Amino acid sequence: MDARTTTLDGNSRQSEATSADASPTLDQLHESTRDLIRARTREEIAEIVVDAAHQILGFTGTGIRFYDPESDALVNASFDGDPADEVEARPDFDVDDSPHGDAFRSGQTVAYDVPEDGGPYGLDPFERTMYVPIGDHGVLSLGRADPGSFDRVDVQYAEILAANTRASLDRIEREARLREQRRELERKNERLQQFASVVSHDMRGPINAAQGYLEFARDDGDEEFFRRIDDALDRLARFTTDLLTLARRTAEVGDPAEVDLASVAGDAWRSVDTKRATLTRPEDATVEADPESLQRLFENLFRNAVMHAGPDVAVTVGTVDGGFYVADDGPGIPERERDSVFEEGYSTSSDGTGLGLTIVESLAGAHGWDVSLAVGDDGGARFEITGVERV
Repeated sequence: MDARTTTLDGNSRQSEATSADASPTLDQLHESTRDLIRARTREEIAEIVVDAAHQILGFTGTGIRFYDPESDALVNASFDGDPADEVEARPDFDVDDSPHGDAFRSGQTVAYDVPEDGGPYGLDPFERTMYVPIGDHGVLSLGRADPGSFDRVDVQYAEILAANTRASLDRIEREARLREQRRELERKNERLQQFASVVSHDMRGPINAAQGYLEFARDDGDEEFFRRIDDALDRLARFTTDLLTLARRTAEVGDPAEVDLASVAGDAWRSVDTKRATLTRPEDATVEADPESLQRLFENLFRNAVMHAGPDVAVTVGTVDGGFYVADDGPGIPERERDSVFEEGYSTSSDGTGLGLTIVESLAGAHGWDVSLAVGDDGGARFEITGVERV
């Protein structure tokens, strides 16, 4: 603090104000507290507090600044009073170099003696100002245009108002978190319902097939029936693996790192049965991603291309503005079905699990990316992943 700032305490004896003098104002503050309880946004709270400080407590200029962690500054939210009434006209203040910041950092009420020239904070209309911290939310600013100190009652009332403000801001933050948790729970419940639907529908097929072929095999021991049982069980195993991958999609996405797109695509290509398909990869393309999750994304797109476009498909991985794409030269996806490709259970192949592209969308979303379907240059399917940070 510089020589013009003073730490104040509402319990200090700076005047002989009596409790009788305080009663009417306390009643009015209680009324403003009821308004704060009904408020639903920080903006509403700011307006109520500034009005109460001006109309009830009688300060000449009142304002509230909220702390912005990105700029490490106290940002003007509302300002009212005789000297000024435009929020836009009030600057932001650095928490390390202002009396506003002194109060915020110390958690104590600070008074500031305004120099004759107004000082560096644009306080020309005031003789003295007071800054009351509002927890980690910001600072309440109060001004006095006439000479004189802030007395004990001034400080007590200001700190009561600030405490009520803090409680209201804490409340709306808790309510916001609860709303988000409720929305997240609803999303998870919806996903669970989708899983149940997919499992009950898609797992029943290969199980019924395996049971049917087993009966035939018992009757005549034909090797073809055993092969079909093996195919059904293999599809069931792949479906279970895909289902597990989808269930863990977000939890397993680790911290992003600089990843060479061509290298990860190559690893994914070697881990998939790509038949006689060919892969073209980009040169010198680096992105921010979780390598393991990115590889799983590529694996599902490659598997999808081979399964739907045939064993001789040509697959290309390339870059676009803000991301990359995976395209094939197959027949593409019918226009009427393009809006459904990312839904659970979608597959045009009898061997597909219907979860591959859902996994692609989930892994992309866990990175904060978007995935969309387009038509490739050769008429095949082209999946574009955007919102990717290129390095």
